[in-house]
Amino acid sequence: MKKRQLTQILGGAAIAALALSACGTPTGSTPTASESPDTETQPTESTVDQEALLQIQDKLSAELGQSFVQGWIQDGQMHVATTDESSTGQIEAAGAVPTVVEFNAQQLREGIAQIMNWQAQQDDPIRTAIHGYELNGKEGGLILRVDPGHIDEVKALLDEAQPAGQIPLSFAPSTGIASPAAG
Repeated sequence: MKKRQLTQILGGAAIAALALSACGTPTGSTPTASESPDTETQPTESTVDQEALLQIQDKLSAELGQSFVQGWIQDGQMHVATTDESSTGQIEAAGAVPTVVEFNAQQLREGIAQIMNWQAQQDDPIRTAIHGYELNGKEGGLILRVDPGHIDEVKALLDEAQPAGQIPLSFAPSTGIASPAAG
C-alpha cells in the first residue's frame, strides 16, 4: 500500500472513531452514573415526578393559607416560600424545601397593582416599558420584565418613587410588546 493511501485510511478511521465516540456517549444522550462515576447526578425532568411535586404544593398551599407565597420546582425538589417561620417543619415534613420571606402572595399582588398604577401615570416610553410582572417566591419579591433599553431608567424611577414599598424588585429584559399598564 502506498503511503498516501495508508494516510487516507488512517485519517478516515480516526475521524470515524471520533464521530462514533461522541466524547464517550451516544449522540443526544447524557452520561450515566456508570459512565461518569466522578460526577454527581442531578435529577432530570424525566426522572422527577412533577405531578407528585405539584400535589405537595397544592397540599401545602391549602394547609398554610395566607402564609403560603409560592412553590417552584428546582433541582428535582419542590420549594415553598412562606411568611411563617414556624411552618418550615411542616413544609419539610411534606417533602419540600422551605424558604421564609417577608411578604405574602396577596401583598405581592398589591405591590404589582401599585406599580401598575404608578406606571400608568408615567409618560412614554416608561408608560409602556414594563411588559410583565411575576411573583418571585425565591426572593420574596417581584420580577419586572422590562424593555431592555429602559431597564436602568425604570429601576431608578421605581427606586425613587417606591410604589411597592419595601417589596424587593428584580428586573429582567423583556422581548414582549409595549403596552400601557392598566392602572
